Amino acid sequence: MAVLDTGFTGFVLVPFEVFRALKLDEMKPTRVKGELADGTSIELQAAYGILEIPEIDLEDEGIIESNPKIKEILLGVRGVSRIRAIVNGCRRFVTMEKC
Repeated sequence: MAVLDTGFTGFVLVPFEVFRALKLDEMKPTRVKGELADGTSIELQAAYGILEIPEIDLEDEGIIESNPKIKEILLGVRGVSRIRAIVNGCRRFVTMEKC
């Protein structure tokens, strides 16, 4: 599960435990600066990885970022660049398909 965050311009942001479990910390991650919604600067570790969403037959490559303060998985604008997502607020659900 991930939060679709259109305010996050990146690919995918994950908690550090997930970053480590995927062994992305062993791939010589780079350090980049990020900015939170409140304007606070944060240092992120970043490594190249693959996002898979089997339910819609999607496999996409991009930069996966993390920081020990991150508590949830965010799917950003670059992460949804090959996805058509329809948000139905009235019925409280999101549908997705590969484009």
